[in-house]
Amino acid sequence: MSRIAARSLSRDILFLAAAACVATWAGAKTPVPETVTPADSESAARKLHQIREAHQTGGSFGTVQISEQEANSYLAYDLAYAIPAGVSEVSLQFHPGRVSGTTRVDFDRLKEGLQTPPHPIADYFLRGVHTVGVEGSAWGADGTGEFRIERVLLDGVELPQIVIDFMIEQYVRPSYPNAAINRAFPLPFSMDSFRAGTGYVALTGRQ
Repeated sequence: MSRIAARSLSRDILFLAAAACVATWAGAKTPVPETVTPADSESAARKLHQIREAHQTGGSFGTVQISEQEANSYLAYDLAYAIPAGVSEVSLQFHPGRVSGTTRVDFDRLKEGLQTPPHPIADYFLRGVHTVGVEGSAWGADGTGEFRIERVLLDGVELPQIVIDFMIEQYVRPSYPNAAINRAFPLPFSMDSFRAGTGYVALTGRQ
């Protein structure tokens, strides 16, 4: 499998696990945390390759489990190229039925990469570097998945829903217009189900 194909597959898989939500605020030059390793990144790549091969041949890949360590390592070593500049220290956490993530966002750098200027209100209030946390429920069954945002924290302060919706429209939709957030979406690559557990996500193929 080509490196481009592997990256495309991995991006889709991790977005299932809410990387879409967190990583859209992640910078392409994110410093690699001490807790991630090339070996774990390669392990995740092999599992993602297994999923793609099964999809291409019409077979089932069974159940593939990707650990939190593997997901964060792959995000740091292989997926940073695809994400806008402006954020560092990206970290995903998996819990039963839930996915969360944290990152440091430089909103001034992030706004530089937008194709259209942000709303004046966002431009006025969202400046400088802040810690952003995202928490939500994640599930998938019968070929359909959903990630629903439940909490967004800015420097430890929970934001009201109206502000969360505003941030999604201003900073996520312009770069990822097809991002499936707070709505159901078809699971890619012949997946039947998706389940988050303590420190891992489990992906099961269609039989």
